[in-house]
Amino acid sequence: MSHHEIESSINAVKRGNSDAFENIVEMYQRPLYKYIRYIVYNQWDTDDILQDVFIKIYTNIHQYRSNSNFEGWLYKIAYNHTMSVLRKKAKEPFVLVERLPDVAYIDEYKIEMSSEMTTTLSQLNPDERAILFLRVHEELPYKDISKIMKNSESLLRKKYERAKKKFVKIYKEVLQDENRNIQ
Repeated sequence: MSHHEIESSINAVKRGNSDAFENIVEMYQRPLYKYIRYIVYNQWDTDDILQDVFIKIYTNIHQYRSNSNFEGWLYKIAYNHTMSVLRKKAKEPFVLVERLPDVAYIDEYKIEMSSEMTTTLSQLNPDERAILFLRVHEELPYKDISKIMKNSESLLRKKYERAKKKFVKIYKEVLQDENRNIQ
């Protein structure tokens, strides 16, 4: 779907055509699902958060300004809501649950990650996973990420570099552990 078609759908929703929102959902369901799942790892939480995010998008679409980046606006809503859910969950009593399957994949989208990658990502905090996803997978510039995560570009550069170094260090350790287990 082209930028023009997305803008047309947005304007139609703003005028009260709720059916046009299906175009937005179809276009952005997969990338937002991947983004949220990358941060939280849990399918059920991801499904719930994604549904809430689309409700927030629908109810707040009148606040979107057509001269700004719509994808950035969507990621900002997804980021804020995901972090809010994680903060609330952190306050809940801890229940020991296996959060990462042996072979991690993002369910219906069949986006596979190696167990080493999954183990490594599980040791990063949600902010670190979010910035790595936006910078590496979505290839967003720091300017756009700063709007999503509400940090300055210079701070995000530092956070990204720290997260990248941490990721590489943990990944190497995980690979070494895997090699020891094989031998």
